[in-house]
Amino acid sequence: MSDSENMIPFADGSTEKLRAGDTVLHTLAQEEWVVLADTGRMVAWAGWPPGMESRANLVPRTRCSDEDHRRTIDSVNREGHSLQHIILRENGALQ
Repeated sequence: MSDSENMIPFADGSTEKLRAGDTVLHTLAQEEWVVLADTGRMVAWAGWPPGMESRANLVPRTRCSDEDHRRTIDSVNREGHSLQHIILRENGALQ
């Protein structure tokens, strides 16, 4: 099965993968969240408590700059986020 077959569409039907630093709208809470990782099925958010949400409950909002993406990944590495392995893997930054 290909990656695209495993992806859950976002609430707006889009399927493009997001990266750390992008933002989404959580449709149930009507809150804008910063993305840390997009697995194709779930999205990890920045903030407390750490966690993941189904892509089906999110709508992509903005794409971050390369600089913002790098800063977000650097922050995850510095702070030792509880989902660090997933975040780094999904952003191609796993060392």
